[in-house]
Amino acid sequence: MYSTMTNKGLLTVPKEVRKRLNLHAGDQLDFVFDEAGQCRILPVSSSMKQLKRIVPRPRKAVSLKAMQKAIEAK
Repeated sequence: MYSTMTNKGLLTVPKEVRKRLNLHAGDQLDFVFDEAGQCRILPVSSSMKQLKRIVPRPRKAVSLKAMQKAIEAK
């Protein structure tokens, strides 16, 4: 699978790639090079706002003191 760069440096991410990486308009990609010069394209991690929609609200509010106590218990 390939994409052609425009003279302005823009690429169109193929539909199959967008689907597999769950990419949507406005999402960001990270270009990571390894020691051999190979490039991997990775979606940038979700923002906290996006994650907030995924994680349900707790049934009962927990204080910072209770959270710290739970962390220290481990």
